[in-house]
Amino acid sequence: GPNDCHGHITSVAVARSHRKLGIATRLMLATHKAMQETFDAEYVSLHVRVTNRVAFHMYTKSLKYEIHDTDLKYYANGEDAYEMRKYFKEKKGKAAKSKQEAVAAA
Repeated sequence: GPNDCHGHITSVAVARSHRKLGIATRLMLATHKAMQETFDAEYVSLHVRVTNRVAFHMYTKSLKYEIHDTDLKYYANGEDAYEMRKYFKEKKGKAAKSKQEAVAAA
């Protein structure tokens, strides 16, 4: 709806000399926490190059993002991007269904 609040990551980078230390993951987790606590965000989105396997692995495996869409020719060089999202809250339909199931089970 019109009042849905979400966060968006435009860029995250770690100096080559400091990679593989979990810094990017910790930065992302701190950002997620702030988005939820300060803005009550429903989800966070970001774009990642389809060829960026290292970033894709971090987003999917460490941070539990899911592919929402593919944006063709998103980057200036014509490369495609995955639009990825991580939902902080269950979607309203899912939550309502869970409550109905809980009532039915009681």
